[in-house]
Amino acid sequence: MYKALDKHLPLALHVLRAIAHPLRFRIVCMAAEKQPLPVQNIYDELKITPAIASQHLRILKNAGILHGYRKHRHVYYAINRQFMLRFCDSLAKYFSSP
Repeated sequence: MYKALDKHLPLALHVLRAIAHPLRFRIVCMAAEKQPLPVQNIYDELKITPAIASQHLRILKNAGILHGYRKHRHVYYAINRQFMLRFCDSLAKYFSSP
């Protein structure tokens, strides 16, 4: 049982650490509710500077949770749904096994 966890532990910890911060968790929730999420909405709603938002968005992107893209002069973020579904499914399988 632990061997299955050991195989996925580094990725699981990376993702869980990324969403453990309150601002990053709020960004993920915002992105889940509004797709695509304009980066300007993040600054405005969370009342943070672009530099702080950039740091947190980079962590979420590096963890595979979000992906960003530029359209003209605007930057948008969205949940990487395929990755998150696989991640949640693997956690559910692990915790549901005896």
